[in-house]
Amino acid sequence: MKLIKEVDIINDKKAIVWLNVVAIFLVVLFWFLFKAAALLINPPAVHGTSGYGLAVSLIILFVLVIVHEGIHGLFFKVFNPKGTVSFGFKNGMAYATSPGSFYPKAKFAIIAGAPFIIISSGLLIVLAAGILSPPQFTAIAAVHASGCVGDFYWLLLISKSPKGALVEDTDKGINIYVSDVHSL
Repeated sequence: MKLIKEVDIINDKKAIVWLNVVAIFLVVLFWFLFKAAALLINPPAVHGTSGYGLAVSLIILFVLVIVHEGIHGLFFKVFNPKGTVSFGFKNGMAYATSPGSFYPKAKFAIIAGAPFIIISSGLLIVLAAGILSPPQFTAIAAVHASGCVGDFYWLLLISKSPKGALVEDTDKGINIYVSDVHSL
């Protein structure tokens, strides 16, 4: 195998700043998208939902960070049951990792994208059930989605990698490999 790209996202201060800038734009974009979704669903008012305040929304977001990383960990194990999974928080980023594990790029795309899809879908269901008000849903969903910026970055990188590429998860980021046949 030939290493074609090595990404150390944990220690690359420039990349961290860039991802945070992109996240600001994403929160605005997702705010409008989730606001439109909330208006389409327009659930009936449920007694008590208007009482949720900023503190409850922040608690929900904190829990979603844990759930988000847990989803990554679950899919790491689904696609490599023998791999070890660890979790951490460094440079303002929560992360799940399965160092030394190799995944075909399609499986790594699922690992990277699953939390966004699952949590966004779950939040839409919670909105439709009237558990969250449309403004709370919009804020929580937009902040969570913008926090997926690192996952979107992985998806961008692997979408640009050659067919048949393998992605190695590392404790600092990812490495992308191709077989020596692909590198000719």
